[in-house]
Amino acid sequence: GAGDRGQLGAAGPDAASPVGVAGLPGPAASVAAGGAHSCAGLRDGRVFCWGANESGQLGDGTTADRPAPRQVPGARGRVTAGQAHTCAFTPDGHAACWGADNSGQLGDGTTLTVSAPQLAQLACR
Repeated sequence: GAGDRGQLGAAGPDAASPVGVAGLPGPAASVAAGGAHSCAGLRDGRVFCWGANESGQLGDGTTADRPAPRQVPGARGRVTAGQAHTCAFTPDGHAACWGADNSGQLGDGTTLTVSAPQLAQLACR
């Protein structure tokens, strides 16, 4: 896939076949790809994201693109991604989302873009 924004886990060219993600500190249990960012939920529960971040979709509290994985504080377990937003779970089993929210896709009752996990209004068990 495309690698122009670091979404393959390295700043570099596109790849026509699978590439390993350098800097991921453990095996992944789930992987999600958005428009130009990627995330992994590790087997130990931690969540890491990398790539484009103009809407805060990496969840690290910034809007800086990241070609290497960075941990998402407060997110655990399985992860899913949209065009410019991402969702995962909190340690207590609630859904948390971050990134673009122009259509309310973060589920927090607002349409405010955020760069760190925000609780969605429904609990997942």
